[in-house]
Amino acid sequence: MYAVIKPVFKSGDRSDVSNYRPISLLPAFSKVFKKFLYVRMYQHLFNNNILGDEQFGFRSKLSTMAATFNLINEN
Repeated sequence: MYAVIKPVFKSGDRSDVSNYRPISLLPAFSKVFKKFLYVRMYQHLFNNNILGDEQFGFRSKLSTMAATFNLINEN
């Protein structure tokens, strides 16, 4: 598998390379494979209770708002 990396300008001076972010353009097969791998890994982590309760990123129904609320209201 391969990806074509394209620099996308954010803002500021166009001659400064730190003002660009890389975007990966993937073939359709790579996208399908990535989704399959994500689902399998997430099922494994969830079924085996590997993720802690403090893990909010990349989990459904858990957001930065929920993490902030949890942090503020924790005793």
